[in-house]
Amino acid sequence: MEIIAGQGIPEITLRLNAMSEWTSGQPSSSGVSKTKELIAKFQQYGIAVNIDLHTWYTTWDSYFRDSASNVAANRATYINYVEACIDAFEGEPVSAWMVLNEPQARTATTSENQFILDIIAAAKSLTSAPVSVRFMGGYSPDTGHYSQQIDSACDFLCRNVYWDPRNPGTTVYGVTQAKMNNMISNAQSRGKPLWITEFGESKDNLAEQAAYVAAFVAYANSEGISAIFCWVSQPESGSAETYNIFDGYTPNPAFYELIN
Repeated sequence: MEIIAGQGIPEITLRLNAMSEWTSGQPSSSGVSKTKELIAKFQQYGIAVNIDLHTWYTTWDSYFRDSASNVAANRATYINYVEACIDAFEGEPVSAWMVLNEPQARTATTSENQFILDIIAAAKSLTSAPVSVRFMGGYSPDTGHYSQQIDSACDFLCRNVYWDPRNPGTTVYGVTQAKMNNMISNAQSRGKPLWITEFGESKDNLAEQAAYVAAFVAYANSEGISAIFCWVSQPESGSAETYNIFDGYTPNPAFYELIN
């Protein structure tokens, strides 16, 4: 924490593992307790804390899409979970909520779009903090895969993007330069902040990862993107963690490029 504070980072996002715990309709007491401890500690350093209810596209595909088994009950349980999470942090200085992450990378139906709108409405009925949904940049309301009503309902726009501005012609997870331009234009036309809520480069090569982060920071600054969030610290278990810019408790060069 001292390392993060010492680099002047103004804001961080903490994840609750909604990929699994949503099925009970309640956040885990241990997760809530630990998050509250971290909020208090970060407050001491003047660092704002956002909370991300971190699902994944597999959660959407298995439980929430129209064709999933028990979809109506699952959707109701998830909304209960979102409401319970917000209730659990009543009185805590949570700066913003991200209440769903990475819906399925395909075009949503009317009822699927409505489910997302219902999640946002449920969250906003319980908190005055800004609320949003995190989309993959290649499959979002910008691209027509989801309703633009969702962007209208969100207080700020979130996109997960691993596109490399050094290689603008290369598509990464559905993101092209044209889609980057479109998401930036969409946010500006709505007068809403655009957060890039994930970006990164695999750290198989630390120098390459640092160069990527430096390039993306420069790109975000040049385009007036409101905020960028890189994976900083997560347990090293499985291929999904290769984008981390902390090795255990030690920052790798990409961390310093993020700050500089």
